[in-house]
Amino acid sequence: MSHSLSLRIALAASLGLAVATPACAQSAGNVTIYGRVVAGVDFINRADERADGSKATKSVLRGASNQWNPSLLGFKGQEELGDGLRSVFLLENGFQATKGIGNGDGLFNRRAYVGLASRDYGTLTLGKNLSISNDVWYLDPTGQQFIGTATLVRGRNWQIPNNLVEYQSPTVAGLQVGVQTSLGEQTSYPALHRDAVSAVYKVGGAELRAIWDTIRDADGRYTDLFNTSRELTLGGTVTVADWKLLGGWEQLSAPDAVAGAPSRGKHFWLGANWQATRRVTLIGAGYRVLLDRDNGSANLFAVGANYAFSVRTLAYFTVGTVRNSEQANFSVETTDNRPGLGAHQIGSYVGLVHSF
Repeated sequence: MSHSLSLRIALAASLGLAVATPACAQSAGNVTIYGRVVAGVDFINRADERADGSKATKSVLRGASNQWNPSLLGFKGQEELGDGLRSVFLLENGFQATKGIGNGDGLFNRRAYVGLASRDYGTLTLGKNLSISNDVWYLDPTGQQFIGTATLVRGRNWQIPNNLVEYQSPTVAGLQVGVQTSLGEQTSYPALHRDAVSAVYKVGGAELRAIWDTIRDADGRYTDLFNTSRELTLGGTVTVADWKLLGGWEQLSAPDAVAGAPSRGKHFWLGANWQATRRVTLIGAGYRVLLDRDNGSANLFAVGANYAFSVRTLAYFTVGTVRNSEQANFSVETTDNRPGLGAHQIGSYVGLVHSF
């Protein structure tokens, strides 16, 4: 049996379990099917960095699937258990609409959890979920597109850990707290463990957010600034009339990195969203990263626009440029299409989104 046929059979069986099994409660409206399909065209110049790090000269034109935000299909539901307590579940798969394939391994590669939720005591879930570090998108002027807060940290805050135990508190006097731990499934603690905590305070049109998370390697150490490291993010947003201002500061630390590799990085950004008309949202942002041990710095600038045909359908356009110092080779998008040491690069994508 082919891999694709096996996957189709597994998907059909899973959908049958997710939708058909609770059919007796379907009339209560406790199961929701939702999703989003994103597809377009993406262009990046200087996309073929040489092995020796010298500057690239060739460009790439390709289909764009997840550049604006990922395509996904999900199922969520709940059951009232009484006294303000309810059981909850969520299954979510991310995929590339331009190829019709999943992002990474697993049938539900973004979220797969079950839990208990209380109006007074918060929510406890077990399974797979996005890392709390992904919540930086609340502070990102582009909403964490491929040109956004993930770009100059090479996807460090796009983690999707397995084996999670997570608690989200209720909101009290505008303050909400989250705690998350990813069990390493190893015989020696803390090998492969991931831990995170967040705090969010909202008042009026303002929001303040703090995120602390750690990712350890197989030896329980912090050896790679952009993969196994400690991360602290602080930021906020302010909404005034048709304007939303967003900014943040992020520090990465990998004290066990090998000599010459960066062990500290500072990343900060500022931008705005303007609801120019009922249908048009304009976006502008600037990002900067500084690395230690003579690994250089980079500036990233982005502008974009979203046009809403309806509540569910929109068109998007984003263009950006990265300006590397002589020692740095960051790409304009969160990809491996790097321009070479000290090079500048331009990228742009345009496409359509439909949510359901």
